[in-house]
Amino acid sequence: MAGSNEGKTYIVIGCGYFGCRAVQALKRLPLNSLVIAVDRDEGRLLSVKATADRIHHGDGVQFFAKLTGPQAAAWWIVPALPLHLAADWLLQVFNETEGVERARKLPVPADFDPKGTLQHRTPGGTLYCSLGNLVCPEDCPEPEGYCHATGQLRPAPLYRILAETPCPGYRSLVLRSRLIVPGVGGYPFADLLALQTELTGSVGSYLISTACTCHAVTDAISLSSLTNT
Repeated sequence: MAGSNEGKTYIVIGCGYFGCRAVQALKRLPLNSLVIAVDRDEGRLLSVKATADRIHHGDGVQFFAKLTGPQAAAWWIVPALPLHLAADWLLQVFNETEGVERARKLPVPADFDPKGTLQHRTPGGTLYCSLGNLVCPEDCPEPEGYCHATGQLRPAPLYRILAETPCPGYRSLVLRSRLIVPGVGGYPFADLLALQTELTGSVGSYLISTACTCHAVTDAISLSSLTNT
């Protein structure tokens, strides 16, 4: 679990079923923390209005892309929407900041084949991976080394498997999703800012994954030089 939750700010992006659960779970804890819920659907926002400390009506990726400053770097992001927030954020930030389409999304190549995982590839080229073939319990504590539901041993967590899976022509970078409370995961915005810094000025093709111990989403992006765009 991600250390002490005292006094932290959590931004839940997406207020569908999983987003509502995340808001409720975070606000049930006896913490001096702030929970902000973001969704572009006003109806979904109404479902968390009485629970969240603040709500924001708007696109989650755009809200996320406008976070700046040292205070925002310490905030925690809880993705709860049907897209890969980290990859979409990187694409938007690189293209809007530099004023050209330097970053492009590509289909995850078939050569990227994390061993021992169940895989689903979307028509848009996004890869979803899992180490289990069951619906996880909503209060899963995400133990290291074994499955909480079945007791099955898992020698390597999925975030490590992805980072170590080779793919010709691509470099694999993994943003680790950490358990905040049982059943709810996310990452400090600072971790994504560090990934942005690592990619700034780079060219080539990258596999960007967000992964916890058992589940992950991966997108491929290509970064071109400014002189070639």
